[in-house]
Formats: sequence, C-alpha cells, structure tokens
Amino acid sequence: MPKILIAEYNELVSEIHQRNFSKEGFDATIAHNEKEVSDITQKEKIDMLLINERIGGYDFVREIRKNNPEMKIFIIGVGHSHPDPRDREKAVESGADDFINNIKVMPNKLLDIVMGRIKNDD
Repeated sequence: MPKILIAEYNELVSEIHQRNFSKEGFDATIAHNEKEVSDITQKEKIDMLLINERIGGYDFVREIRKNNPEMKIFIIGVGHSHPDPRDREKAVESGADDFINNIKVMPNKLLDIVMGRIKNDD
C-alpha cells in the first residue's frame, strides 16, 4: 500500500484528504507543520507528499527532495485568485512534481487531479 503524507495546517481539510486518499488505497498520514513533515520523512518511507505551501517554502521542499529522491511531491497553492504562472516553475525547480492551485478546487477534485497526474507518470 503506497504511503502518502498530507502536510496541511487545517485539521478539517487534512482529515478530508486523509479519508479521500485512504479510500483510494493509500496509507495516509497527516502532518500539521514543517517539523512533523521532517520527522516523518526521516523515519518512514513516504511515496507521496501533498504539502500546503504554507507549511514549508520552496527551500524546505528542496531539502525534502534531496533526502527523498523517489518521493512524488505536490505543492498545494492556497489563496491565489490570480496565480503567478511562475509558481509552478518555482515548485518544479525546488524538486516538486507539480504545483496545484486550490483556490477553486474542492478536496474531492484535488484527489482526482493528483490521481490523474500519478497515472500519467506511470
């Protein structure tokens, strides 16, 4: 069973993501801050990291990528009604697989987007 780490500061949102990814067959763990993400990724083999951009910046993602080269990393952008087109570029440069702007994306739709991108990589 693939392991996903959901790094989200909002408890309700993180629980929704955990439930949704668990239904898709993931062993889903939640972290609410940068320290928890670091601790978990150092102790466990995580297949995928879904990280809210407010949890850690691009330098933090770069460090996670360096220590976990096989992990899929999706940065979730928040509150960007007019997203900067460079956000995705900056995310990919930091080692993320993608940047997803969630301003208009409900949790179920986010699950569909991530699952579609995983399938496209296979």
